[in-house]
Amino acid sequence: MKLHQFFSNQCSIVTLLFLMTAQPAFAERKLVMMGGGGEPEGSTTIFDTALGNLSQYMGKSNWGEVTLNFNGGHGTTESILQNQFTTNNKNSFTEETWKHTIENYEAQLKSGQLKEGDQLLVMIDTHGGLSRDYQNETTHPIAIGRTRSSLDLNNLNGSTQVSMDDLKNLTTLAKEKGIKLGIIDLSCHSGNSLALANENTCVISATGPNHFAYTDFAENFMANMKDGKSLEDVFLETRRSSSNKAFPMISTSEGESIKRELYQGLTPYLYDTYKVSEASSKLSTYLEASTDANRCVRQNEYEKLQKKISDLEKSSNLTIKTIIPEITSIKEYLKTYKEKQDQYIALLSSLKPKGFELREKFIGKSTVGKKNSSISAEYSWQELVETDFDSLIKNLYSSLNNRNTSSTNIKPMSELEVRTLVDLYIKANTKKRSILANNPDLNNSNYKTKFEEQLNLLGDTNLLAYKIGHEEKKIYDVMYRNLRQENNQKNPCRDFLL
Repeated sequence: MKLHQFFSNQCSIVTLLFLMTAQPAFAERKLVMMGGGGEPEGSTTIFDTALGNLSQYMGKSNWGEVTLNFNGGHGTTESILQNQFTTNNKNSFTEETWKHTIENYEAQLKSGQLKEGDQLLVMIDTHGGLSRDYQNETTHPIAIGRTRSSLDLNNLNGSTQVSMDDLKNLTTLAKEKGIKLGIIDLSCHSGNSLALANENTCVISATGPNHFAYTDFAENFMANMKDGKSLEDVFLETRRSSSNKAFPMISTSEGESIKRELYQGLTPYLYDTYKVSEASSKLSTYLEASTDANRCVRQNEYEKLQKKISDLEKSSNLTIKTIIPEITSIKEYLKTYKEKQDQYIALLSSLKPKGFELREKFIGKSTVGKKNSSISAEYSWQELVETDFDSLIKNLYSSLNNRNTSSTNIKPMSELEVRTLVDLYIKANTKKRSILANNPDLNNSNYKTKFEEQLNLLGDTNLLAYKIGHEEKKIYDVMYRNLRQENNQKNPCRDFLL
């Protein structure tokens, strides 16, 4: 061998060894799944299918530390947790495990156990409520544990709650330490959680801040998870295959741009099903608030939305032109739905007693032994007038007397919990009597009959909302892909690879 060949080969070997030793160690990948809260007694929860789909992905993937905090007490759910996940780090979803899990990963970030380039994926699949502005909440509450009564899907009354705000410090630490953090909030009103996003944190939601989520998004998101895909890719694949009234969101610049363009205007037309005196009816609440005072605002929002959609038709972009049929359809659906809503708003203004839209807040308090408790709730005057608080109080006292003979597996409410709720209902009932004494016209239930006679005006709103949601998914997908091609910039959702 010639001398220069020898040195050339030796240099190649040294270079290879240097490259091998200079490469960083494989990044840590850690996953947390928490949820299943707010569900009543039973063997299953509405979150079980998504949980099962996640287990199938985990069985084919190679994640490091896996933490599962999921609602216990449901046979099918617990079977999935015990038999389909190999991790030993499994707990019920409680205030304690929520707090402990967040503090654990904050400590890992601070200590360097999670280092620059590592990945932490936090997934939340539970019931979620509207953001509590009166508590200066920037995200929104989510339900933990089981509910012992019917759950109000707007404010989660009937369940114990924690706040997604508790993840703020984790996102700050991830940014400081260069950790890739993904937060997937699959609950109702989860668009509020996009407030947690930053340069290192990707946030994905199953719907917008004002809307309910549907289980198919969570189920399909888990099914679409495959190693090598980015969180952005999984989101887009899941979103375009959805066909419901939710508005899933992502914290990329493209996602934020489309949200600003479409979401506010679309919000009232993704509501459906008017129900007299049902707090969880989005359409009811919206129409009842749309009085003459804000009719101009409503009209302006509608016209702005239609103009933005019409502007898409005029685009010379070939990608945009592929959705001309969807653009034409959604414009017509919006026009039809707007006309129906306008007719019913006029009906509400002419028939409904004045004052029903006013709201009252109550705080129930109680002390048993050395323990204190408090609970808060908010009711409209309509809800106060139409709620039979006397029966609710009677049933609570009955449950207190019979709690030792219950045949169910659910732990009965404690005496402290019962007395706290009774105190709240007594205060609400006192206010109800005062309202009726000073406003006798509110005690007239004839308006309900008149409303029900006219409900045919909104009879197909569910179908219209679905059609609008269906067409919106196609338009969003094309707009997003077009913006991504134009921007071609990195973002934490694109950089987070499964």
